[in-house]
Amino acid sequence: MKDGVLIVNTARGPIVDEQALVDSLASGKVLRAALDVFEHEPTIHPALLANPAVTVLPHVAALNETIRLEIEDEQIANVRAFLKTGRGKTPVN
Repeated sequence: MKDGVLIVNTARGPIVDEQALVDSLASGKVLRAALDVFEHEPTIHPALLANPAVTVLPHVAALNETIRLEIEDEQIANVRAFLKTGRGKTPVN
């Protein structure tokens, strides 16, 4: 892959080798990473937690329908705000 890629894993933790990701972030091959699943859950590689280029969020697969709809509404509001102002309503990092 080209240098400076962004990695997003919201599927399954073992898809990403966390040590390889740590090394790739250190070398600049990966610019940023966003994860809500982890290779050895519930343990998260300490270097990922310490790296400001990594966004770590809780996985939301088990939420109920009401919460999912609220999340969707918030996501839509963020997209609309970004398109209108260039900044989301609830930016992270």
